[in-house]
Amino acid sequence: EDIRQPIQDWAAAHPEEVQAARRGVRSDAQVLADAQTLVEDMGGDFAKVQRRWKPGEAWNAEEVTAIRGTLRAKTEAVLEAATTARAQNSAANHTNLVVALEEQARVQEIVHGVTAEAGRSLRAFRQEAFDATTANDTRRLEELLRRVGYRGKLDDIADDLGKLDLADPVAVNSFIRNIQKPKFWDYVMELFINSILSGPKTHIINELSNLAQMGGAPVERFTAAGIERGLAPLQRRQIARFFAETPADLFGMLAGTPEGIEAGLSTLKNGITPGQASKWEFRRTAFKGNLGRIIRAPGTALEAADSMNYSMNYRAALNASIVRQARTEGLHGTALVKRIAELKGAPTEGLMKGAARTAEYRLFRQPPGTITALLLRLREEVPPLKFVIPFLNTPINLFKYGLERSPVGVFNPSLWRNLAAKNPEASDQLARVFLGSVLAAAIAWKFQQGKITGAVPNSVAARDRFYREGKQPYSVRLGDKWVQYQRLEPLNQPIGQVAAALLALEQKDADARDKIGTAIITLAENLVSQTYLSGLADFLNATTHIERSGEAFLTRIASGMVPASSLLRTATQQIDPTIRKPTTPLERLEAPLPGLSQNVPPRLTAFGQEAQRQTTTWFPIGISKARQDEVDAELERVGVEVGFVGDTIQKKDLTREQQQRYQTLAGQGTYKALQVLFRSE
Repeated sequence: EDIRQPIQDWAAAHPEEVQAARRGVRSDAQVLADAQTLVEDMGGDFAKVQRRWKPGEAWNAEEVTAIRGTLRAKTEAVLEAATTARAQNSAANHTNLVVALEEQARVQEIVHGVTAEAGRSLRAFRQEAFDATTANDTRRLEELLRRVGYRGKLDDIADDLGKLDLADPVAVNSFIRNIQKPKFWDYVMELFINSILSGPKTHIINELSNLAQMGGAPVERFTAAGIERGLAPLQRRQIARFFAETPADLFGMLAGTPEGIEAGLSTLKNGITPGQASKWEFRRTAFKGNLGRIIRAPGTALEAADSMNYSMNYRAALNASIVRQARTEGLHGTALVKRIAELKGAPTEGLMKGAARTAEYRLFRQPPGTITALLLRLREEVPPLKFVIPFLNTPINLFKYGLERSPVGVFNPSLWRNLAAKNPEASDQLARVFLGSVLAAAIAWKFQQGKITGAVPNSVAARDRFYREGKQPYSVRLGDKWVQYQRLEPLNQPIGQVAAALLALEQKDADARDKIGTAIITLAENLVSQTYLSGLADFLNATTHIERSGEAFLTRIASGMVPASSLLRTATQQIDPTIRKPTTPLERLEAPLPGLSQNVPPRLTAFGQEAQRQTTTWFPIGISKARQDEVDAELERVGVEVGFVGDTIQKKDLTREQQQRYQTLAGQGTYKALQVLFRSE
């Protein structure tokens, strides 16, 4: 439907040619020959197109004429856009060239009988490109070009178009159509990314992050209004943040819920467009038809959730901005109510754009900055890097979002620039720092009680006791539970910063430099341990210990190519709670698969017990029960750790099965002996 309208428009603008086709007495065979020529001019197989036709769908002479005319017009638009792009290399001109290429290809797809899925993507991309061009938003245009996979190639495409023989329609049409074809890496990455996104943990943490952000936004508005009451008089300016924004934000969120549900359902029905796929960094779709919809189901579900939350955040931000605007104008009483109603009925362009930016910011999908854009471009130029960092813009946005809401946020240069410029945005930034600092103080209090953890101990023996006691890395103890703050996005940043600093200060024998180094390493480990960056963590580990971890990294990539690998891993962990210890490539492939994981030997504790999974397998935030029996309590008191047996006895190598049996007997015997010893004291 998106391209049939231009065909109808062309017919309306060229009535003479259509009338000539209508008046001409052409037999069915001649019309069929015209249709065949049209298809073959596009390099198509007319017999295949005919097989797709349903009764009554065969073209008549007027339709063939209109399609041919539209194709000619769209081809001329491509060549004109290419000429402009060659003359002036700019993001806007490149975007216009992309739109022209997509539209010409869509006319070809109509002829080839392709479904309307590509049309919906084109329509959405065209609207985003128009909005960004109108706003002269170069960064947004660059992001759109990168997202659809054209950035860095358009100069060559424009040059190649200029070299084509325009008298050869087959060559022109084939060139444009081949640009649209998915490449090998498009197929590989679409399968890989959707496979690793298929587990329930990803979807739950995405929604929890969005809900946490939506719940925190009104609190931040209220705090900012309070800070503004003191800051504005000090800076001798008008108050520009108001307590009334808080209920306006909440009511706007509620008002946007039906619209959000509708947007989410629409995405589930129609799939992801390039304009939407910002958070999950997809390129154009590769797999077509029902197979493609099945493969992209995880990504589609994630984007559906974001579509719903975007509408809710947009309405919340717009509603609060309208109240702020009316209040800033100094209105009161009836005049204020009237002005708010007026702005709600006809919001200004500035209010709508501001609300859209806020909604994108709250979903952690604002356009990348200069450094992030360079990294994204590098990843596009070196496709294998996508296995290492399949997601980049979202984790960086999450990181920045968390930093702004932490004590470190006070060092943000933009905060001091806004204070110097007497910009009320400073009140918003100070509110974020204040709330993050309150959270940090609470975490520091928990740390003093010994109820917060950082990374796992380096010692194998200490690490084993760490897990035996129900602890988890980067966790806080609440009651008798250890709750992993590592996945409390975006609040994990202020928590992690305080934990890193306090853990470093706890090192009594270290000097200041060592303590700073420890804090930096802990922060870095916490960052790369995020699910978004787990590939980078595995890669760094593989390069550091290539003989031990290189094979594991490659096997991880291979397992990611198994359809729905993350979902299968979750199902396996639910069925088989025993933690496995794969050592060969085959075992690493079997470990996450239902029915095959039992083929892999279990991981044993130092006391010869099979290690069991302590957290809920489908929930992203690890929650485990704190436990410390009498043996571990006494070992902690005396500062002694129980290690593992070796893989030799009297210099004779043990097989893997023998070593497992040795560890079981020795470990269980050691535990009983320690139990008797400690009870006798």
